Amino acid sequence: MDKTVEMEMKLTIARKDLKKLLASELITATMIKGSLAKQELLTTYYDTASYKLTESGMAYRIRRNGKKYEATVKTEQASGGGLSARREFNMPLKKDSPTVSGFTELGLETDLEELLAGEELQKLFTVEVKREIRLLQVTPETVLEMAIDQGKINAGKQKEKIDEVELEIKAGTKADLLDFTAQIAAKIPIFIEPRSKFARGLHLLGNGEEHEIPKGRLKIDRGGMVQDELSKLMEYYGDRILKLQNRLLTDKNVLVQADKLLLPQFKHLQALLALIKPLLAEGEYDKIRKLLAEPAGTL
Repeated sequence: MDKTVEMEMKLTIARKDLKKLLASELITATMIKGSLAKQELLTTYYDTASYKLTESGMAYRIRRNGKKYEATVKTEQASGGGLSARREFNMPLKKDSPTVSGFTELGLETDLEELLAGEELQKLFTVEVKREIRLLQVTPETVLEMAIDQGKINAGKQKEKIDEVELEIKAGTKADLLDFTAQIAAKIPIFIEPRSKFARGLHLLGNGEEHEIPKGRLKIDRGGMVQDELSKLMEYYGDRILKLQNRLLTDKNVLVQADKLLLPQFKHLQALLALIKPLLAEGEYDKIRKLLAEPAGTL
C-alpha cells in the first residue's frame, strides 16, 4: 500500500458501549503490548477566502501535539460507508504558522503556491480532542491503529461534539479492516460516521455539501484473479451493509428496518459464499468467476 495513503474506518459509539468494547476480547486479545498512548491535540484547518484548496479536493491543517507542530495536506481518493482512503502529506513545523512550500517534494502532485496564486491561507475552524491510541494485531498480516477521539469542533459560534473511534490500517488489508469492524458490530452497537472532521467543520461554517456515493453495478473482471475479485465482492457487500446500518440511526422502528435492510444483504452473501466454498476446494475457478459476475448489481 502507498505509504502516503491513509485508509481508515470512522465509527461513532456511545461511551457506555465504548467501555464494553475496550474490555472485550476483540481488543484485549489483539492489542500490541505497550502500544497504548494518550494525546491532547489541537488542530486548525486553513483555506483561502475563496476556498481554493477545498474546491481542489484538498484539506490543509496544522496540528499541535504537546510542543510539536505538523502541517498536513490531505487529498481524498475515495470514500463510502464510513471507509475512506486519502493521500496524506505531513511536514514538521517549528511554529503554528502555515506554509505551502515543500509538499511537492513529499509527493503532492499539486504545486500549492501556483494553486493559491498569492491568496493567503486563513483559519477556518479548530478541532480539540483527547485521543487514546492502541495498536491491534487483528490478523497475522494486519495491524490496525485504533484511535478514540473525544472533544469538539469550534467553528465561530458553532460547536459540535466529537465521540469517534477510528480504525486505520498501519499494515495489511482493507478486507481485514472490514472483517474486524463486522466483528465489533456483532457485539457492540456502532454506527459509521461518513464525514471527516474537516467536512463536519465546513458544515458548521455553512460551506459543507452532502455528497451521495455514486450508485452503480460492481464490476467484476471475469479474467481477473479469483482471490482479488472475491475480495472486491466482500468489500462491496460490507460497504453496503454499513451504509444501510447507518440509516437506522433516525428510524423509530429499528428492528423492523434492520430486518428489511440488513438481513437480505447478509443472506445473499452467505448463500453466495456457500456456493463458492466447495468450488474453491475443487479449483473450479471459471465457475467461481461466473458466480461472482452474476449477482454483482442485484442489490
